[in-house]
Amino acid sequence: MVRTLKLILLLTGLAAISAPADDILIPGFPLGVGRSVDASIFEPYLPALQAVADTLKENRNAYAIVSGSADGNRFSAQHDAKNPTLALGRAHALRDLMVTRFEVNPRQLVVQTVEPEGKGDSLRSAGIRVVFEEDPIDIRIASLEQWIEQHINEHPSLVPQPMEPLPPETTIVIERSSSPLADFGVKLGIGASTTPFGSLPVATGGVTWKRIVFVEAQFGHSIWLDGFELRGVTFSTRQRLASAYLAVYPWETIPVGFVGGWKRAETMDWDSFRYLRISEGPMIGVRVEPLHWLSITGTYTPAKQRTATFASSENEFGQLALSISVIQIWGGDR
Repeated sequence: MVRTLKLILLLTGLAAISAPADDILIPGFPLGVGRSVDASIFEPYLPALQAVADTLKENRNAYAIVSGSADGNRFSAQHDAKNPTLALGRAHALRDLMVTRFEVNPRQLVVQTVEPEGKGDSLRSAGIRVVFEEDPIDIRIASLEQWIEQHINEHPSLVPQPMEPLPPETTIVIERSSSPLADFGVKLGIGASTTPFGSLPVATGGVTWKRIVFVEAQFGHSIWLDGFELRGVTFSTRQRLASAYLAVYPWETIPVGFVGGWKRAETMDWDSFRYLRISEGPMIGVRVEPLHWLSITGTYTPAKQRTATFASSENEFGQLALSISVIQIWGGDR
């Protein structure tokens, strides 16, 4: 909890930390004047110098380079010695100010001299800039973490308190919110089915609601000349099968369902080359899925069979059929 709060405060507060002070240049030193310059020359720059001092005090790994500059003005006597001495004296004048007035640690101040070739007041100057031995962003992060730690210690109420444990009898119910369409799925399958007059390859397709209710259609067609016997006569012909049905699985953990629908079987009339109905009627049955990819369905169709001599037979010619398919279902989970 505390680490999370620190991270939040760190991310939100990092941008608010001021950047290190910019380089400061103090021009306009009088010609021939070095360390003995009047302190009033620094007056306009005191706020900026204070910011530099604060930065150095807050970051002990930082230091400042104090530079002094003498322009290219040539002196008639001892020129080579005077200009470097003036540049060094101007740097020390600024260094002394940082130590005595702003109480900066002298070990954080490094003095250097600059001798430009040009002439003018702007080149007779002193300057200071801060250098970090670490990336300033790392320094600011460390500073902010220290501030957060101190602030949390002073205000413990900011730390989130752990939740009290729930009573043993409490039950937390998390409801899954989903679109109504998420309850629906698609089913496809291929396999084989028996008919009163032989067997056929079949294909199955349908939709499901939560894998409890299935609305399916099945179509089969012989791909070879099939033979069946009717009243002592053997016929060689082609057959096809079509059915539509509803399957319901009332139990979530038992892969058994009930089937009800309508089935029709037809055979080819070689005289007219048309399919003739040989069986049609309602069907009821049971389906078992021993594996998630295997479906076995047994149905009973109390239908009448057409024959060449009679318009139809009696109901005693009820039909049993067995269908086995390999299936795949997408979506519609319970």
